[in-house]
Amino acid sequence: MRTSTAKTRRKSSAQVERAELTAHPGRGLRASKTPRRLPGALSAPECERLIESCDTTRPLGRRNRALLEFIYSAGSRAAETAALDLADLDLQRGIARVRGKGRKDRLVAVGAKAREALTTHLADPLRPAPRDGRAIFLNARGGRLTTTQIYTHVSIERLREVYERSHPHA
Repeated sequence: MRTSTAKTRRKSSAQVERAELTAHPGRGLRASKTPRRLPGALSAPECERLIESCDTTRPLGRRNRALLEFIYSAGSRAAETAALDLADLDLQRGIARVRGKGRKDRLVAVGAKAREALTTHLADPLRPAPRDGRAIFLNARGGRLTTTQIYTHVSIERLREVYERSHPHA
């Protein structure tokens, strides 16, 4: 529909310019918007496989494990997780303060597996030193992890999982 509407407008404009038409029949036509669908959620077993796929023998794998465990446990958004500071986290009580949309704070529960992964990640001697001294999740240079980096990580891990499931002997 979208293409035919655009073609009609262009053709009508040309015909009006050449004086073949006195009125523009394409004026007022609106292209229909394609509905945007939300991405599907992962099932619990898929989330577990994704979390288990992190290589915890390496610093980035330990960070990724803590990141995914936190997101899964707390139900936090990528932006909330990226903005998480050390002062926002109370591992003993199992709670964290996340700053959500509209700069509103909320308290979230942090499960036992997430607390364990976060403790391991924060105590890691190979973890880069945070540039600002506050961020929990860091990139390889010590800067705060961005939402784009989180999305990329999750997407790459998800692709790897799907590939390995589809090609078990590769």
